[in-house]
Amino acid sequence: MQGQRPENNSLLLQVSVRDTGIGITKENCAKLFDSFQRVDEERNRNIEGTGLGLAITMQIVELMHGSISVESEYGKGSTFRVEFPQDIVDDCPVGKFSTKINSVTREIPQSQEELVAPEGKILVVDDMDLNLKVFCGLLKQTQLQIDTASSGREALKMAGRKKYHIIFLDHMMPHMDGIETFRALKQMESNPNADTPVIMLTANAISGMREQYLQDGFTDYLSKPVQGIQLKEMIRKYLPRECLQTPEKEEEHGTGENDTVKSASEKLAVFDFLDTKTGLMYCSDSEEFYLEILKTYLENDKTQLLVQCYTQQDWKQYGIYMHALKSTSLSIGADQLAEHARDMEMAVKEGRPDFVHREHDRFLKEYKEILQKLEAAISSFY
Repeated sequence: MQGQRPENNSLLLQVSVRDTGIGITKENCAKLFDSFQRVDEERNRNIEGTGLGLAITMQIVELMHGSISVESEYGKGSTFRVEFPQDIVDDCPVGKFSTKINSVTREIPQSQEELVAPEGKILVVDDMDLNLKVFCGLLKQTQLQIDTASSGREALKMAGRKKYHIIFLDHMMPHMDGIETFRALKQMESNPNADTPVIMLTANAISGMREQYLQDGFTDYLSKPVQGIQLKEMIRKYLPRECLQTPEKEEEHGTGENDTVKSASEKLAVFDFLDTKTGLMYCSDSEEFYLEILKTYLENDKTQLLVQCYTQQDWKQYGIYMHALKSTSLSIGADQLAEHARDMEMAVKEGRPDFVHREHDRFLKEYKEILQKLEAAISSFY
């Protein structure tokens, strides 16, 4: 946000909003502000909307005697700019907003104390090693007893032998998905987890899904990629009160931690092809944990599995792997690849093999480029 002062008592206020989405073609930019227009229908067909949002925005801006425009590069993102005149009532400086925001933020107390529950027993089920590592890493300081399973069948065996306080169950898994696993769990005889809360883990964070999962019998659901704050809030909500402990305050010691942080920050500079800010967000802002996740992502290359499913036209498994890549790619900050994986997954779900055939090689190329860049960056300091 900035302003130009053409006259003493007026200001031309300028506001810019930039995104890193799929972008808009020049042809579609021309009709973007028309009523009932939804551009790039094939790529955006899974997104609901009437096509009135920007048309209404334009009318509001014009009522304020302003103007709105867009600049976009297809495949990279868009920038929307709004300009409208404002009368100056008082031209005294208001100060730096960043300084005021920081001062207010420091005054906001923490909403919750840290979660500590050494007696809590949790089972998390996910076919992706990276997701399991992220889940356990986010809860490292909680002292929870966490067991992991990489398939529905393995989860059923573990749940038949041990009582858990909470079970986290991934939805999209090969062979036996989360719903099938949940139903089999409820049908088990002598089931020690008959009353255990089961939380669905899903990347399908769309309207109505929570209600659908609750209707299916799940206790709740958690969106993927999982974030630390939401995960701990969910555990605190369903973990028995007697399992929770009051955390002890740790004294600060000079252990050279600043040197470690600096070293990790320097390492992150080589990952300029990723949105490291987003990646850090999904790793509780821990640089070292983020680096571990990047290494795990590289080690779990799904290229051959995708090629095999594509060759055999096993679209169900192909869609499951794309669903997983959508989540894991987003969790490391590979936003464009995650968006491409989402498009491929939706094409499979909607029965559009022509789109899959057209985009398969391009997706693999994009995926391999990310993996190659990751390997080069990681090998430079490991």
